[in-house]
Amino acid sequence: MSKSEFVTASPAALKWARTNGHFTKEVVLDYFGGKSRQNLSLTDELIEQIESRPTVIRVRLLKELSKFYEQPLAVFFLENPPEKEKKPTDERTQGNGRRKEPLSPDAMRVLRTAHRVQLAARELKEELNESFEFKLDSYTLRNNPISLAAEFRDRIGLTLTKQAAFNGADKLFTWLRSQIEDTGVFVLKESFPLKDALGFSVTDEQPFVIVVNSKWGGQSYTPKIFSLLHEYAHILLRHGGICNDFTYFSGGMETFCNKFAANVLMPTEAFKDELGKITKKFSRDEVDDYLVKLGGIFKASRPALLLRFLEQGFVSQSFFDEKIKDWDDEYEARDKKGIPFRVYPDTRALNSKGKGFSRLVIRSVADQKITRDSAADFLGVQPTYLSKIAQRLKEKI
Repeated sequence: MSKSEFVTASPAALKWARTNGHFTKEVVLDYFGGKSRQNLSLTDELIEQIESRPTVIRVRLLKELSKFYEQPLAVFFLENPPEKEKKPTDERTQGNGRRKEPLSPDAMRVLRTAHRVQLAARELKEELNESFEFKLDSYTLRNNPISLAAEFRDRIGLTLTKQAAFNGADKLFTWLRSQIEDTGVFVLKESFPLKDALGFSVTDEQPFVIVVNSKWGGQSYTPKIFSLLHEYAHILLRHGGICNDFTYFSGGMETFCNKFAANVLMPTEAFKDELGKITKKFSRDEVDDYLVKLGGIFKASRPALLLRFLEQGFVSQSFFDEKIKDWDDEYEARDKKGIPFRVYPDTRALNSKGKGFSRLVIRSVADQKITRDSAADFLGVQPTYLSKIAQRLKEKI
């Protein structure tokens, strides 16, 4: 073999790329144990060696590591690796106390995607001479989340009649996503393990970014609506967070965000009125029926609706906890099944990156600020699909 097939990479950079992406050695070895990669002969001993001292390694192996870690090949030749990638504050509260387990490599990949969208959006906005400043005031935990929710409903024109008229929770999600993006926030819908988080928000720089876990609730959009509104509360507070519990009401940041989301979806008086129309005497045996009927009106998730029952003393804490556990098991089962239908690339791009970012990318191509190849890379599609995306956005390209 020629010498050109071997290189010496930076041990510090190789270790940084693995640990920064939260890849354990076991995960790396499992990937390289695949049939098409076994001939690269990566072992636990070799990982230890190339991360501890300068070692001559095959270029093919380095390229495969670059692909797996989702880092440019040039990173592996840096004497001093980049700084640790920024993460939002860990606000996970599910379980006994705060969960501090590291995010999985898949969740870290989505976080990097959010940062790339943030950077790309800022640069594209500057090229187009457009403002990317968030349009709403900054709030603190001293503000009243219930009043703030009422103000937000008024601002976007969300009446109970309008809310009930949406033909499905997916339609309300799409509309709310558009209203939030109009305030200067980019909303992504990405898939990553539910054990990591249900959503997160990035506020370290503008433009701000929200990520909703597309797995949360399976094909149901009611949990995703709550996630979207919860993360938007983080944006209003200018405090990004990694979140996994939308039933937490024991004080602090997550309680504020949950109260905001609950009251955007289900204003207390409106909820009482609608429940009164369904039944004059609450029966715990009829809870599932109440949830279906109220869900059709408010497009709220079952946990959010049940929490209203708990707050009003209609159900006990033990009843609430038992129901939540059953639903969590149900969501986990759905997650394992996956999505049983095909999603076309243009649809996937719009679902994932949102109309706000997609429209920005298409306009940048039309104004010759970026190439079609760059635009396709931003949206995760082949260049041939850009015209379809532009058509669906009613934009010229």
